[in-house]
Amino acid sequence: MNTKLHVALIMSMLALAACQGENSTAQNAAAEAEAAAERAAEMATEATEAAGEAIDHAADAIEEGASDAGDAMSDAADKAQAEAADAASSLADKAQDIADKAKETAEKAQDAVEDK
Repeated sequence: MNTKLHVALIMSMLALAACQGENSTAQNAAAEAEAAAERAAEMATEATEAAGEAIDHAADAIEEGASDAGDAMSDAADKAQAEAADAASSLADKAQDIADKAKETAEKAQDAVEDK
């Protein structure tokens, strides 16, 4: 949109400049058109710079979000690994308890058979 305005103002300026008569109104209008064209060019440049900055900020935000997500995934994996290790240890302890009780029961059964 700014580019179209810029082109329209330049065309107006050129048309007025072509009519370089002795008419001071035409000269004033041409000067105003030139000033407006310069302002439009400055605004287009500022808009382009602002868009570039917005893109940079968006890229930074995306990179930071990805880094945060990676950290969160790593933390979750570490936590899951620790919980799995705890569960395995608990399961091993329970299995050992069962084995000890089975051994004790077997010994009692053996003693009962020997007593008869």
